[in-house]
Amino acid sequence: MSHTLIVLNRLSEAQLQLLQDAAPDTVVHAFAKVEDALPHLAAAEAVALWGFQDPAPILQAAPNLRWLHSLSAGIEKLLPPAVQESDIRLTNTGGIHDAPVAERIFAFLLAATHHLAEAYMQQREGVWKRRPFRSLVGKTVLIAGFGGIGKETARRAKAFGMRVIAIKQSRTTEELADVVATAAETLHYLREADYVVCALPGTPETDHFFGSAEFATMKPDSCFINVARGSLVDENALIDALKNKEIGFACLDVFATEPLPADSPLWQLPNVLITAHSGALTADFLDKIIARLAENWRRWCNGQPLLHEIDKTRGY
Repeated sequence: MSHTLIVLNRLSEAQLQLLQDAAPDTVVHAFAKVEDALPHLAAAEAVALWGFQDPAPILQAAPNLRWLHSLSAGIEKLLPPAVQESDIRLTNTGGIHDAPVAERIFAFLLAATHHLAEAYMQQREGVWKRRPFRSLVGKTVLIAGFGGIGKETARRAKAFGMRVIAIKQSRTTEELADVVATAAETLHYLREADYVVCALPGTPETDHFFGSAEFATMKPDSCFINVARGSLVDENALIDALKNKEIGFACLDVFATEPLPADSPLWQLPNVLITAHSGALTADFLDKIIARLAENWRRWCNGQPLLHEIDKTRGY
């Protein structure tokens, strides 16, 4: 039986051909809707879908499934017990988003530091008003989560002359960090941070990693940036901290509920900058994703190690 890959997303002819060329003697199909794919899943040993999609109907319709690939870096919905307790392998689209998301972090950081949102409104109103800003040189950024995105952020921070505190699950030597601490030491080091970047994976252990205690510990003029997952932050605690000036500013690309509800107080707070979960959404976003899938598809069909395989017990 030929190797069969089903992609649950609309693809261009060129993208589909790239997957086919990666393993010529295979069958590759792409479907925009899960219901259209269901009749074809019986023969599929590999399925690529987004990390926020429910895999239950796929698991039921694909008895020969051996590999799930997340088209996104996140795998929020792809580790139910039926996958965790099976021999199905799981990979994600890690790595390709690291540099773009780090760029978004620094876009946030510079926009907040240079008061660019305020400057734009003054421009629209024809108001000439000067306001001092804080240089990044010598400032401290704490990066919670020191994977690919965390390291790319640290690399840029060093170029700006910043001090870097890395928060990791375990203490290791990191050439891009001035201090490496464990998650248990986060409260201690938050006191030193001018900027706090949340780049953690979304797992049960990191749920609400940032809450009332963390925000109360931060400097009152600090800036909090979340580009990872909305589940990592107690959103109500963040809103209270912003209202009560426990922290100075927040830059947010991800939220507990997406799209962010119209009645969320975050929309109206003057010390918040919001983007719509678009930190990795480069113009060639999907091309990069399919290129990574094509390489893994080639590896799968040739019995080679897969890129960015997920440890199903750890969730990343």
